[in-house]
Amino acid sequence: MRTWARKLVRHVFSPSTRFELRAAADRLQEQCDRLRLGHWEFVRITGGFGSSHDLFYWGRREYRPLALVMLGIDQHAKVVPERLHLSKDAAVIGDVPLPGSLRLPAYLRTIVPLGRSLEEITARYDPELRRRLRKQRPRFRIQQVLDPSEIDRLDQEMLRPYVTERHPDDQQHVPAEEVRRIAHDYGRLDLLYCDDKEVGCHLGHTLIRTGKRYWVTSRFGYPQSVFSEQKRLAEINSMNTYMALEFATEQGYDYYDIGQSLGRPDDGLLQWKRRRAGALDTMLNYNFLYFRLPRQGRAQLLWDTPLFSVQREGLTLWLGLPESRSDEEAANRYRQMGFGGLSRVRVQCARPPSSQFVDHLRGRFANHPALPAMETVLAD
Repeated sequence: MRTWARKLVRHVFSPSTRFELRAAADRLQEQCDRLRLGHWEFVRITGGFGSSHDLFYWGRREYRPLALVMLGIDQHAKVVPERLHLSKDAAVIGDVPLPGSLRLPAYLRTIVPLGRSLEEITARYDPELRRRLRKQRPRFRIQQVLDPSEIDRLDQEMLRPYVTERHPDDQQHVPAEEVRRIAHDYGRLDLLYCDDKEVGCHLGHTLIRTGKRYWVTSRFGYPQSVFSEQKRLAEINSMNTYMALEFATEQGYDYYDIGQSLGRPDDGLLQWKRRRAGALDTMLNYNFLYFRLPRQGRAQLLWDTPLFSVQREGLTLWLGLPESRSDEEAANRYRQMGFGGLSRVRVQCARPPSSQFVDHLRGRFANHPALPAMETVLAD
C-alpha cells in the first residue's frame, strides 16, 4: 500500500477498526486461495502414522507439508495418488471440512496478560528460570536502532540468518522494506547487548485490538556465533524475551504477544512459550486444516499426537487414553499440557478413566485464571 493511502486509512479508521479490516481481508484471501482447485490433490500417506488405519490428504498441494508436520509425520513419508474414495475408517486431513472433522489451527499465538508487576507475571515461571533471569539481568541492556544502515545490517547479520537456521525448509523472512517500516513507523528494533557485546536483536510493533494495546514480537534475531551454540542461544533467547516483556510492562501495554508458533501441543517452541506464562490465542491466524479422526484407534492416535481444534466456544485440546496405558503413564505424558487460553479439554478414552487421572489432568490448569471444561469420552 502506498504511503498516502496508509495515511488516509489511519486518518479515517481507528486502530481497532484497522485491525478488523486487515483480519477480514486476510480471511477473504485465505478463502480465495482454497478455491484454486487446480492446486488440489488427493493422496494416501503411508508410513509414520500407525498401521491400524489409512491416512489421506485432500487439499492444496502446497499445504501438504504443513499437514504432515501437524500430525508429526516425517516429510519423507510415501505419498501415493489415489482415486477419490474414502472409507469410514480412514483418517483425512486437508482443506475439506468433512462431517465431524476437527478444525486445526495451523499456528497459534502466545499472549501474556500484563497490568501487573514483573514479579507477579514471572511467579509462574520455573524457579530455576527465574533465578537465572535475576542473576543475568544486570549484564544485559537494549538500545533502539533507528539508523537505516544499522537496521539493514541487523536484518542481514541477525534476523535473516536466524530464520534460515530455525526454518531451513520454510524460510519466512520479513521483507527488508517492512523491517525498516516497523523499526521507524509503528514499532522498534532493539539491539541486545551482553557486557557491551552485540548478542541479539528484537523487532517488535504495537497492535491495537478491541481497544487493547499489544506489544508484539515480530522477530528475534541472533548472530551465528550465538545460535550455533545451543546452550548460549537458550540463555540469550530467554533474556531477549524477558526484556521485551519488561519493555511492554514499563510502557503500559495491556498484553505482550510472544509471537506465532506451530499449532501443535507438543511443538517445542510452543512449549517454550507456555513456560513463560502465555495463554494461547488464534489472533491473526487464518490458516486452518480439517482433520477427520478414524472410527477406530482414536485414543492411541491422540495419545501419540495431541491436537488443538478451534470450535465455536473457543480452543479445545484433544488428548487420548489408550487401554494399554496406566494412570501413571498418562499423568507423565500430559504433564506438559497445562496451556492457558483453552476453553475445553477433551480426552478420547479406550477405557473408563480413573478419578485420579481426571483430577491430575485438571490440576495441570489450576494456576490459570479460567479453568477449561474437562470432558472424557469412551471411544474405540
